[in-house]
Amino acid sequence: MTNKDKLLTIAEVVEELRISRNKVYEFIHKGVLRAYRLNETGRKRKYSRKPWRVRQSDLEQFLIKGSNARGGELHTESTE
Repeated sequence: MTNKDKLLTIAEVVEELRISRNKVYEFIHKGVLRAYRLNETGRKRKYSRKPWRVRQSDLEQFLIKGSNARGGELHTESTE
Protein backbone atom coordinates (compact mmCIF):
# COMPACT_ATOMS: atom_id res chain seq x y z
CA MET A 1 0.00 0.00 0.00
CA THR A 2 1.45 3.36 -1.01
CA ASN A 3 1.23 6.43 1.19
CA LYS A 4 -1.49 7.89 -1.07
CA ASP A 5 -3.53 4.70 -0.57
CA LYS A 6 -3.25 4.94 3.22
CA LEU A 7 -6.64 4.97 4.92
CA LEU A 8 -6.98 7.69 7.55
CA THR A 9 -9.36 7.65 10.49
CA ILE A 10 -11.69 10.59 11.08
CA ALA A 11 -9.49 11.57 14.04
CA GLU A 12 -6.47 11.75 11.72
CA VAL A 13 -8.42 13.89 9.23
CA VAL A 14 -9.52 16.21 12.07
CA GLU A 15 -5.89 16.57 13.17
CA GLU A 16 -4.67 17.17 9.62
CA LEU A 17 -7.34 19.77 8.76
CA ARG A 18 -7.63 21.27 12.25
CA ILE A 19 -11.39 21.40 12.08
CA SER A 20 -14.11 19.79 14.18
CA ARG A 21 -15.14 16.18 13.85
CA ASN A 22 -18.68 17.32 13.00
CA LYS A 23 -17.37 19.46 10.14
CA VAL A 24 -15.49 16.46 8.68
CA TYR A 25 -18.69 14.38 8.83
CA GLU A 26 -20.59 17.27 7.23
CA PHE A 27 -18.12 17.34 4.31
CA ILE A 28 -18.43 13.56 3.95
CA HIS A 29 -22.23 13.58 3.97
CA LYS A 30 -22.37 16.49 1.50
CA GLY A 31 -20.12 14.47 -0.80
CA VAL A 32 -17.36 17.07 -0.72
CA LEU A 33 -14.86 14.76 0.97
CA ARG A 34 -14.82 11.19 -0.32
CA ALA A 35 -14.84 8.59 2.45
CA TYR A 36 -15.40 4.87 2.82
CA ARG A 37 -16.46 2.41 5.43
CA LEU A 38 -14.78 -0.97 5.66
CA ASN A 39 -16.56 -4.28 5.97
CA GLU A 40 -15.17 -7.17 8.00
CA THR A 41 -12.90 -8.31 5.16
CA GLY A 42 -11.30 -4.88 4.82
CA ARG A 43 -12.89 -4.15 1.44
CA LYS A 44 -14.01 -0.59 0.78
CA ARG A 45 -17.76 -0.02 0.73
CA LYS A 46 -19.78 3.16 0.49
CA TYR A 47 -22.38 2.20 3.12
CA SER A 48 -21.93 0.20 6.28
CA ARG A 49 -22.06 0.55 10.06
CA LYS A 50 -18.28 0.45 10.24
CA PRO A 51 -16.20 3.57 10.99
CA TRP A 52 -15.41 5.97 8.18
CA ARG A 53 -11.99 6.06 6.52
CA VAL A 54 -10.56 8.65 4.12
CA ARG A 55 -7.86 7.79 1.61
CA GLN A 56 -4.80 10.04 1.85
CA SER A 57 -5.11 10.83 -1.87
CA ASP A 58 -8.78 11.85 -1.43
CA LEU A 59 -7.81 14.19 1.41
CA GLU A 60 -5.09 15.72 -0.75
CA GLN A 61 -7.59 16.18 -3.60
CA PHE A 62 -10.03 17.81 -1.16
CA LEU A 63 -7.33 20.30 -0.15
CA ILE A 64 -6.28 20.99 -3.76
CA LYS A 65 -9.84 21.91 -4.74
CA GLY A 66 -9.65 24.80 -2.30
CA SER A 67 -12.33 26.65 -0.42
CA ASN A 68 -14.26 27.57 -3.59
CA ALA A 69 -15.45 23.97 -3.97
CA ARG A 70 -16.64 24.02 -0.37
CA GLY A 71 -18.28 27.41 -0.39
CA GLY A 72 -15.43 28.93 1.62
CA GLU A 73 -16.33 26.87 4.68
CA LEU A 74 -12.95 25.32 5.37
CA HIS A 75 -10.63 27.48 7.45
CA THR A 76 -7.60 25.75 8.87
CA GLU A 77 -5.09 27.29 11.23
CA SER A 78 -1.83 28.39 9.72
CA THR A 79 1.30 26.74 11.09
CA GLU A 80 3.52 29.63 10.03
